[in-house]
Amino acid sequence: MKKIFLLLGLAACFTLCSKVEAQNTMWIHNSDGTVTEKATSEIDKIIFSEAMNNMLLYKDETSTAIDVSAISYITFTSINTEDENGIYIHFNGDTALVSTSIESESLTVEVDGANVTITSKMKVADLNYYVYGSATDGSLTIKNDKDFNLILSGVSLTSQTAVPVKSSKEVTCNIIISDGTYNEISDTENNAKKPVISTSWTTNISGNGTLVVNSNKKNGISCDADININGGNITVNVNGDAGKGIKADSTIIINGGTITCNPNGNIVLEEVASGYDPSYCAGISSDQSIIILGGTVNMEVPSQASAARGIKADGDIFIYDGKFNITNNANGGTYTDSTGEKDSYKASCIKADGNIYLTGGTFNLKATGSAGKCVTADGDITFGVDSTQTALAELNFNASTTGEKILVSAGSGWQQDADYSNPKAVKAKGNLYVNGGYINITTENDGGEGLESKDTLFINGGVIEINTYDDAINAKNHIQVNGGKTFARSTGNDGIDCNGTMEFNGGLTIAVGITSPEEGFDCDNNQFKITGGTLIGVGGSTSTPTSSVCTQNSLIYKSLTNSTALRIEDSEGNELLTFQVPTISGQQGGGGWKSDVTTKGPGQGGPGGGGPGGQGGNGLTLLYSSASLVNGTYSVKQGGSISSGTEWNGYYTGASYTGGTSKSVTISQKVTTAQ
Repeated sequence: MKKIFLLLGLAACFTLCSKVEAQNTMWIHNSDGTVTEKATSEIDKIIFSEAMNNMLLYKDETSTAIDVSAISYITFTSINTEDENGIYIHFNGDTALVSTSIESESLTVEVDGANVTITSKMKVADLNYYVYGSATDGSLTIKNDKDFNLILSGVSLTSQTAVPVKSSKEVTCNIIISDGTYNEISDTENNAKKPVISTSWTTNISGNGTLVVNSNKKNGISCDADININGGNITVNVNGDAGKGIKADSTIIINGGTITCNPNGNIVLEEVASGYDPSYCAGISSDQSIIILGGTVNMEVPSQASAARGIKADGDIFIYDGKFNITNNANGGTYTDSTGEKDSYKASCIKADGNIYLTGGTFNLKATGSAGKCVTADGDITFGVDSTQTALAELNFNASTTGEKILVSAGSGWQQDADYSNPKAVKAKGNLYVNGGYINITTENDGGEGLESKDTLFINGGVIEINTYDDAINAKNHIQVNGGKTFARSTGNDGIDCNGTMEFNGGLTIAVGITSPEEGFDCDNNQFKITGGTLIGVGGSTSTPTSSVCTQNSLIYKSLTNSTALRIEDSEGNELLTFQVPTISGQQGGGGWKSDVTTKGPGQGGPGGGGPGGQGGNGLTLLYSSASLVNGTYSVKQGGSISSGTEWNGYYTGASYTGGTSKSVTISQKVTTAQ
């Protein structure tokens, strides 16, 4: 047997020796404060003496007598205590037991109740600290001079005021969640804004057990350097305002494991100069970059966690593989910034102050709060890999927004737009690139756009399906499509809209807007270049391709019928285009542009700012461009029936067409307009 001393007092220090040959252990807690340890493999049976004054532990008919009057209680543990480099910390209610076989004056232990501080100056790497048991007001601080392993082996630890688990030296801390164990570490609202698990240097987390971290004041797992997560079933509940679930001052790298973060804390507005500086709650947050190579990330953000972020980096975010199920229900709002200007705060599923690269993985992102975003970057956003790269995994991206827009400041006078913070599925302040993968986007409400770039938007490949209320695809300066398959439909605005120029060099692009004045393709009167690909645009109107820079013919057909089955054939009856026109409606209401409304409605000009209304009626315009549309005579058929063939969002290949009416159109130049 081996004696393990129960350490009491403010600075009780000790060094214990003796090796324990056991894997499953019985701890006999004696009334004198000592603990007698006995391996269960050394016990065949337990018998009490007739007088009940002794407990007899038998092994092969040989017994050891334990004085019953000296026993306070008995506990059992499955911890393997035969590790010669092991230090064992057993939390037990309001006390803690520490055991080790290491003999060194450079290893000291201090215990105050269930608060344990262990200091190693032995210059020995890879010491193993095994932690187990439970305490409702305890803590563990490790001051190790070399890299060490913190092995969570079934611990339930809460600290009322201090940091529950802390590594205070700039050495690597390897947190290993023992297989099959459940570990829960928590603080309380009395914590002085400190993390639950705090480390000062690189922290590696691995294992196949479960770790639950409950943060009620600040951050859950916080590191002053890098965090690398390679395994484990990790759940972090963040209840403190502006708290972070997993927070690194440097880079976060995730290679595996299942991470569930629940950022429940509210926004904090700190008074600065003429206004406020906001701080937000977040699930996974880095002051530098986040790199994800695998694993699963789950998040459910409640509505009251105003402007909370799911995954947030002050630098770049790189995601190569993994599964991401993030629903952000947090609402946005308005505040006065430090310069005294009115501004807005809004929630997001994935947010970077730098660039975002989503090259592989499966994403299921939902933003349901007001002005919520699924993916937003202050720099560029890239989907998929280019032709010079190899993807680690396929990209499957699904995103939806259902929140309302937020009025930041009202406009004044006729045609003076109000300033809104809008719900967006994907928004890049820089360029936006789609190189590959499958992208599926939906939005429900006014202001809800699909893919938006405040600079240039490139589509080089992939399959894109977007159904939105506002513009499905929007860019400020330029849109360029070089390949891929794109379906972009808006039920309240333009299918594809650019405030600058547009260029199409390849791929299949279907753009559907609503009735006039909205369009399938809209770039105002700026250059609209077509050199390749297939374009199908349906809306109340369309921007006209710029003939002088186009190398491919286009047809603008202004007599398209709503909801019709459309067919274009050459003079020999060969199929060029078979397309089922969707049911398209215009915006309802009094029309005109109002001082507090950014959208335009059909009908006559109305009150609240006046101005002309949009064109009414259901007449639609078709823009069709294809390399097959050479000079010649074609039949445009409507009202018939489509059968067989292969269909994608109303676009058919190899289909049969019967019935309907037909009009003849002659193509003789780069852009032909016909009624």
